[in-house]
Amino acid sequence: MIYEYKIKIVCESDMIVISPKIIASTIEKVRNADSKEIKIPVEELFPQEYVKYLVCVLRANMQIEPQKISLLEIYGLLAEQIEALQINYQRCFDNVYLCRYQCNIQLDLSVSEMFYMLIKEKMSKFFYIYKDLEGNEIKTAVTNTGNI
Repeated sequence: MIYEYKIKIVCESDMIVISPKIIASTIEKVRNADSKEIKIPVEELFPQEYVKYLVCVLRANMQIEPQKISLLEIYGLLAEQIEALQINYQRCFDNVYLCRYQCNIQLDLSVSEMFYMLIKEKMSKFFYIYKDLEGNEIKTAVTNTGNI
């Protein structure tokens, strides 16, 4: 039997920038982790082409001067939205910190007990739920079942 779970981003942001692919990568990192405390280099979750694209979008939509947006701010926005992920009205992560270690930037994730257990289920499948511009709910698969 396959268990299906719906993930939503619950935050006050005017613009959701986290993609289904980023959610899928995050779930995969947690699924392969040996503990609920995980350190992930940002480049492993946020492809550089996507980050550059976000910089352009934010500059255009918010009419921000190019020098006013830093990569750290983009990573921070993405980290905030990962922290805002919920499943069954419960947070997926207890804490999400953006940290600088020597030459790289990484996310320090503290996965909630409930989310960790759901991800570790071998027959779990996750869907990202969001609304389109008309308010219709869209359901996008972000994982395949566990070890199948």
